[in-house]
Amino acid sequence: MENIALGQRRWTILRTTRFWLKITQMVCAVVAIVLCTIFNQNTRVHMMDSHYYYSVHLTFPFIYESNVTVQYSLDLPLRQFKFEKLLLPSVITFVVATALALIVATVVLILDVVHHGLQESQTYIKVSFFISLGMTFMVLAGICLWLANLITLVKDVNDELNFLLNQCKENNGKCETKKPNFITLYISMAFGILLFLLWLIECIQIFIKMVYTIPAQITLTTLVRNVELNTVVAIT
Repeated sequence: MENIALGQRRWTILRTTRFWLKITQMVCAVVAIVLCTIFNQNTRVHMMDSHYYYSVHLTFPFIYESNVTVQYSLDLPLRQFKFEKLLLPSVITFVVATALALIVATVVLILDVVHHGLQESQTYIKVSFFISLGMTFMVLAGICLWLANLITLVKDVNDELNFLLNQCKENNGKCETKKPNFITLYISMAFGILLFLLWLIECIQIFIKMVYTIPAQITLTTLVRNVELNTVVAIT
């Protein structure tokens, strides 16, 4: 009977806001990571009626020497194209921060299920607050760093394509271009921002609970001790 009651108590967590908040955090983290890591696009400039071309292969984690390749014909006027040095560490920071947010959300959800229905201690509330606060700032840092470099990446690629098209016009040539589609990275970034907002909401909720619950627990504990002390004095 005790095990049945325990199981029924744990199932009631499905009716709590915190449970679905953690589930949503996990889903956002998974989507953000997957969409970022599967990104694979190719931008290309081809001189029509010839075999001359220039292409840049864009894929995670944007390591210029191996994952990003540049192919071209020496007869097509070019300038050297390089990615920003912070491109690699910024996208790695974003993915790692999001992955840690996923792991922490999963662990916290498991602990919430195990301890559901029990009174939360002051220590547990404080630890939960600082964990949420740390995850909020970590996800925000990853988003800001990657967003800045993603904007730079898009601008650099577009500038390079425009430069090559202008070179074609100056040489009385006709070129066709194939531009990369960055929508996957944009959607990944959107889910990353949503993940940050969800952690921020949780941090605020725990802070409110910490402000109101802990003083109430202290007051109740003090009241119980005073009653016990008065009872002992009266008996004496």
